[in-house]
Amino acid sequence: MAAMHGQQPGVQPQPQQQQQQPPSVVQPHQSPPSEERDRQLARKFLDNSLENTSKLKLALEVRDNSEMFHNPQEYASFMNILFPVFYNMLRQTEPQKYDGVEHKLRNVILEIMSRLPPTEALRANNNVCNLLKLAMYLLEAENEENAIICLRIIIDLHKNFRALEQELQQHVQPFLDSVQKFYNELPKTVATTFSSEPTPPPPPGSGKPLTPSMQSFKVLVECPIIVVLLLQLYPRLLQPNITNFMHRINTTLSLHAQPTSPSQRQAYSDFISAQVKTLSFLAYLLRGYFEHLKPHADNIPKYVIQLLLNCPNESATIRKELLLAARHILTTELRSSFVSQIETLLDEKVLIGTGRTCFESLRPLAYSTLADLVHHIRAELTLPQLSTVVYLYSRNIHDATLPFAIQTMSAKLLLNLVESIVHKNDAEGKGRALLVRILDTFVNKFSSIKSQTMKLIKETAAAEEEKEKEKEKEKEKEKEKEKEKEKE
Repeated sequence: MAAMHGQQPGVQPQPQQQQQQPPSVVQPHQSPPSEERDRQLARKFLDNSLENTSKLKLALEVRDNSEMFHNPQEYASFMNILFPVFYNMLRQTEPQKYDGVEHKLRNVILEIMSRLPPTEALRANNNVCNLLKLAMYLLEAENEENAIICLRIIIDLHKNFRALEQELQQHVQPFLDSVQKFYNELPKTVATTFSSEPTPPPPPGSGKPLTPSMQSFKVLVECPIIVVLLLQLYPRLLQPNITNFMHRINTTLSLHAQPTSPSQRQAYSDFISAQVKTLSFLAYLLRGYFEHLKPHADNIPKYVIQLLLNCPNESATIRKELLLAARHILTTELRSSFVSQIETLLDEKVLIGTGRTCFESLRPLAYSTLADLVHHIRAELTLPQLSTVVYLYSRNIHDATLPFAIQTMSAKLLLNLVESIVHKNDAEGKGRALLVRILDTFVNKFSSIKSQTMKLIKETAAAEEEKEKEKEKEKEKEKEKEKEKEKE
């Protein structure tokens, strides 16, 4: 029967398939939630009828939720939708001269730009170069606060996108030119900032005046370290720029300022900080380009001394960086130029300052820096100068508040001075008296070490006894635990 009906044995007939009907409604493509959210935000930022106060709140929400950048999908959505909006807002609107909502909005958007992770999403669509160009433009046009963020963006892009070296290198020289403009404006800025003439009041209804970036000491403070990093990344640009920078460094370090009112105290501290950073830049150039700096060699010791005298006593951080820069300079051939300034450097009030924080934290650095200099120029020192050195470092040997390393260094320096003192001994026997003073210092130190040694031995023995007692207690505890286990 199966054959009669045309069916093969063992094969079951397939049920007739019904024709599939098309859906009555076609659903539109659903965008990811992050894209829809970003489009809504973009529309609000582009809405000219929306007040800047509301836009500021939205920008703050984006900044505070910057962890979304760690999600590749959300980050890509931000770069495709919101990045162009923020870019155009910063590029097409005017930088602000007074504090207010508009300034805060630009500041928050720049903060968002500075937090963008250096991933493929940022590299795509030439975003890196576009962001770099924007930061370079705003660096000269913006106020102080926003310009500092621009500097951070510039150096981060250069450090994080080394694979784009060819594209980024063309923007380095324009940045170096901008830094030279900052230095060119500095004499005028100093004269204006520390003028005794009263500052004109801001227009009615405006906020506090904002310092333009071209007239900012704080912006200049950040520039030298960035220049050094860029010259390390692109070393072939150093040779064409060293002469121009050296001229501006010399001009900057020769400037003098004096605050005429208490309100100028912070500006004065920023100005000294800018000079110290510039001196650190000079120390970097001295390492490999001393020949270019020879015309200014006689001035550099004067600049160091002047900064030590001018550095605010309450600014321990600035003085520390100044001492570190001086230490690097003293490792070069310039150290012989400091012989004429040695008496000033031996004055602790000049070297360390009179601030309590400086005295407590900077003495080891100051004494070791001065000891390095004295060690190398000891043959050129006069007997009165050697006498001052012996007094200073003999006292350091007995100063229990100084680290043992500084006390040891002081003892080594005194021993190294013996030969120079012998050669400079005069008919009055002043050199011999100095040698006796050094010997007396060592004898007294040995005496104090002896008394301290017995004390240390007793303390060490007591500590060892305590350790032994603790070990015995632990053994007893272990024995008790073993007995409890046996009982169980």
